[in-house]
Amino acid sequence: MSSKDIQVRITKPLSPDLINVKDLLEQLSIEELNETAENYFASIEDSTYHLKKPFTNPSETAELLTNFSQLILGMNLLPGMSLIDFGSGSCWSTRFFSQLGLETTALDVSPSALEIGKKLFEKLPIIGKYKRPTFLNYDGKVFPIQDNSIDRIACIDAFHHVPNQEEVLSEFFRVLKPNGLVGFVEPGPTHSTSPQSQYEMKTFKVIENDIFIEDIWQESKKIGFSDIEIAIYNPLSFKVGLNDFNRFIRGFGPKKQYLHQTQSQMSLRRTFFLHKGMPIVKDSRVPEGLKARIRIKLNEQTIGTKGMIRGEAAIKNIGSSLWRPSDDAYAPVNLGVHLFKEDGSLVNNDFVRISLPKLGMEGIQPGAEIKFDISLVAPECSGSYLLEFDLVSEMVTWFGIMGSKTQKIGISVN
Repeated sequence: MSSKDIQVRITKPLSPDLINVKDLLEQLSIEELNETAENYFASIEDSTYHLKKPFTNPSETAELLTNFSQLILGMNLLPGMSLIDFGSGSCWSTRFFSQLGLETTALDVSPSALEIGKKLFEKLPIIGKYKRPTFLNYDGKVFPIQDNSIDRIACIDAFHHVPNQEEVLSEFFRVLKPNGLVGFVEPGPTHSTSPQSQYEMKTFKVIENDIFIEDIWQESKKIGFSDIEIAIYNPLSFKVGLNDFNRFIRGFGPKKQYLHQTQSQMSLRRTFFLHKGMPIVKDSRVPEGLKARIRIKLNEQTIGTKGMIRGEAAIKNIGSSLWRPSDDAYAPVNLGVHLFKEDGSLVNNDFVRISLPKLGMEGIQPGAEIKFDISLVAPECSGSYLLEFDLVSEMVTWFGIMGSKTQKIGISVN
């Protein structure tokens, strides 16, 4: 998206009985706002509501999960990436990011909020292997994180609480790697005047700022961010009858009504992404782009039970993605074998894994070909079998599922 496509800022005079967020920004220092945030979380005696997030009530859950799913899609997340959950609060999103296989840092100005987050991970442990997140308190100004060390930053309903947005944007840029990005889920340009925002500012003395994309983008460009993308989506389902649905998918029906609803919803929210440099090269952590040419030649096809099946493999990466090395922690690519009976019935879908030889530290680039010897143990029961050779990106997909051709070879076990 070009910077010229950003919407025009519109402002309206405030009613005298409304709090002007600009006045609040002038009255309160960063240190005072940090203290306000800490006092809020420290005063919570029963943290059940915060530990339940995002599953608090159906309407809020739908809102949070819809926005979160759009954030995930726009951030192009990959297992093993480092991610800061900025303004993490009670860390429900930190837990989700960790479950996705990201190396996550929960960053917040409130130590008490981070303590709730630690409690969440104790009550609801992550399933499977994962790296425990880091919980970091910061002073509202400088992140205690090294330069050029982070792949992604997520900012979920936190940036509109930030009084020093330019300073925080500079910190985002500083800690991001050259191909990193920041994803935001924030309210719109009239947020401060909403009844809930006015209540929050009056009661808790917190900042409920308006989000003007054009201001943020202009400052981001000065800092060095290379591009901005803004998501357009409708978080509400648009329900119609069967006839209207069929007309809609044929290009007719209630298109104007759906567009109107989408415009109305997007006026209240801003989900956007700031890029630092070019995106990373696609690799085997995503299924798209995984394709191989497989050539297997066995030395013999009649083997004794539990004997060694030996042969040669020639495999070429004919897709568009890098294959991560077979010993990598995230989405390693291996040569796999499915075992079938002669009639085609499946015996073992994960019969064998064979590591691929290394071609450098990064893995096997598109266009590269490898040739190597293979060996595997024959089935323990005699009979006629089919070995189907395919590549697999572990915990992601088999290449054959993505349309890549496999190779089947019949063997006889005596």
